[in-house]
Amino acid sequence: MTGIAAVLAGALVVPAARRWAFGDLRQDWLAGELELDGIEQDRQTVRLKNGAFFRVFRIRGTSYDAKIADQ
Repeated sequence: MTGIAAVLAGALVVPAARRWAFGDLRQDWLAGELELDGIEQDRQTVRLKNGAFFRVFRIRGTSYDAKIADQ
């Protein structure tokens, strides 16, 4: 138990170990994994890496499955 705590503390203190254990915010490690390129200023249009766009819609209300049977 003490050894595990020492390893975790070392991973937090040493910058190279911290980057290895938790990643680096300056490194875009999901760049090759996601097809998303960015979100436009309207916050509803998403731009993909292949140049395509799609819109995101939010529909408010109660889900049909969440309604009580009497309703």
